[in-house]
Amino acid sequence: MKASWERALLYVGLLVWLPAIPFALALAIANFTGCELSENDVRPCVVAGLDIGLPLTLMGLMGWLVIALLPFMALTLLAGAAWGFVRLIVAWRRSIRTRKTPKPDFAADRRRVLNANSRDD
Repeated sequence: MKASWERALLYVGLLVWLPAIPFALALAIANFTGCELSENDVRPCVVAGLDIGLPLTLMGLMGWLVIALLPFMALTLLAGAAWGFVRLIVAWRRSIRTRKTPKPDFAADRRRVLNANSRDD
């Protein structure tokens, strides 16, 4: 049951962050190729003989959806950090609980003391 809600939260987080990918890709391609990215109209952008102006503009328009989803993106970042912190604490507590402390070996200590005393004589 635990894994199902964790998986659902992961899917919601991916869905919220999905529009940021084409927007960032459009900005990177426009910057790399020297093309102008505009929301007003489609600017010609010829790369390797192909005009990629329309797809670049459409991917750039995803920025408006990214702006609308910014509060939810911030919530997913906070929730992810809190979830990671809780998982870290749980793993730390589990490791402390399962860690075995060695039992004191009084017989070995006594032998060591007797051996040290016998050498001094």
